[in-house]
Amino acid sequence: MIHILQCTLPIQMKIKLRSAYMIKPQVAKQHDHILFDRIANICKGNPRVAILMSGTGSNTQAILEQRHRYPNLNFAAIATDELASQASLIASQYKLSFIFAKHHDDHPWRTKSFFYDLADKLRYLNINFLVYAGFMKIVHPAFLIEFPGINIHPADLTIKDKIGIPRYRGLGVIQQALVAGERYIASTVHIIEAKTDCGLVIAISKHLPLATGIIYNADKLHEELKLKYEHVLYPQVLTLLGSGRLSYDQLPLRAEYQDLDIS
Repeated sequence: MIHILQCTLPIQMKIKLRSAYMIKPQVAKQHDHILFDRIANICKGNPRVAILMSGTGSNTQAILEQRHRYPNLNFAAIATDELASQASLIASQYKLSFIFAKHHDDHPWRTKSFFYDLADKLRYLNINFLVYAGFMKIVHPAFLIEFPGINIHPADLTIKDKIGIPRYRGLGVIQQALVAGERYIASTVHIIEAKTDCGLVIAISKHLPLATGIIYNADKLHEELKLKYEHVLYPQVLTLLGSGRLSYDQLPLRAEYQDLDIS
């Protein structure tokens, strides 16, 4: 039996949350455009890239296995916050630097000291672009100013709630989609922003359909989504960024309806 916990926020908190996310459309568009152009220019300029991960690293493997498709992206390091992850092994396999930054148990999800430590280690290696691949920490805003990056998230972030916030953010989003009765799930490559999973959407994977009347296991669906679509989409986006053949006006790309491969 699945128990769903619901939390009712006081009206003052709802107003505060709404104001934190609701920006005038023209201001938000200008912000997104500037941020995308910055990342596009970095990717065209032979950046030194680090991958951030916390788990088994299947997306990291997929990205590195296909790095011949984006030769101007110089993958230099793999960073992790979890020694139990596969980061060290993958770094050794591809002859990359390995970075471990220890988080503090009193605030495991968001600490300035963690990101200060990580930033120092990235600076030492002259890293200037980050690829997030299952990195399970909320990023500190100051860190993003110096180290822009992109992430992949197992939900369609163009699906919004009533106040315009992506409906499926954070953890457990596939289970949330199942409970909500969605007809498909997909993954999104987006720019990392301080607000969790609210950055500019670059591309959305093909849809993994959900049939009615079937009881799904969210973890198995996530693995299927990664294997079929994330491991394809992420290298496609990196290829487009690295080649300089992606512009703001093309976004968001939708693999369900477009061929994202380039020769």
